[in-house]
Amino acid sequence: MELIRFIQSFSNPFLDIFFQLVTMVGEDIFFIFVTAVIYWCIDKELGYKLGFVTLTGAAVNCGIKAFLKFPRPIGAPGIRSLRVHTAEGYSFPSGHTQNTATLWTFFMLQFKRRWLYIVGIVMIFMVGVSRLYLGVHTPLDVFGGMIIGTVWVVVWSFIYEASRKRKDNRILVITVGFALTGMFVFKDPGYYKVVGALTGLLIGYLTESRFIKFKVRASLSKQVLKVVFGLMAVYVLRLILKSVLPEILISDFLRYFILILWVTIVTPLIFKGFSAKGA
Repeated sequence: MELIRFIQSFSNPFLDIFFQLVTMVGEDIFFIFVTAVIYWCIDKELGYKLGFVTLTGAAVNCGIKAFLKFPRPIGAPGIRSLRVHTAEGYSFPSGHTQNTATLWTFFMLQFKRRWLYIVGIVMIFMVGVSRLYLGVHTPLDVFGGMIIGTVWVVVWSFIYEASRKRKDNRILVITVGFALTGMFVFKDPGYYKVVGALTGLLIGYLTESRFIKFKVRASLSKQVLKVVFGLMAVYVLRLILKSVLPEILISDFLRYFILILWVTIVTPLIFKGFSAKGA
């Protein structure tokens, strides 16, 4: 707690805004956007891999939180907490920090560029500091998120690559099935969101690769249109689903299930249709 108080001793309105913006880099909508752009415009296989790595890691994060039940520092004497709506559930490990560590470790290992190592380390560190500055996590939470996120990329990348080399999707199906059974154990909105997204990703992966097979390559102008239209549609759909579905646990699953199906199936169908007309 003393480290949090020390960091918060430098607090001011500018840093309040700055660290709230930084912490958004660790939130779910950011990862959906990044993965979607990679999937639509760069490399479908890379998008799938990143999606599975991030979501399985997030499921593990929710499971650890539910098992350990470490309390957050919110409300502790001398601690000021901001953006608390992003701090639901238990504390260890930090989901924002773990997600950021997962994303940037994935990029670092995938592309092996010096500038990516620098940017990645800075981003992981800054998101971790933001969770301390905002008073929603302890140093242990942040450090744990960094370690688990980094290790998980290595572990799951090995599992995913083994599945792809064998051309056997059973590992992915079993993983998602195991995550689905966890819904009977972990009655947590965050876990339901993750499993909904993971289920949507698996169905989207199997459906698109077999029936749709849209082409990623396109002219720069078309790629820009894909990104602008695609991300706007995802954002609007997210708002619509949030407003129309009742505030019950299963709605968290359904919202993210539908959202990821939109990203992986509906949007590629739209892109493919426009490409066919253009041809």
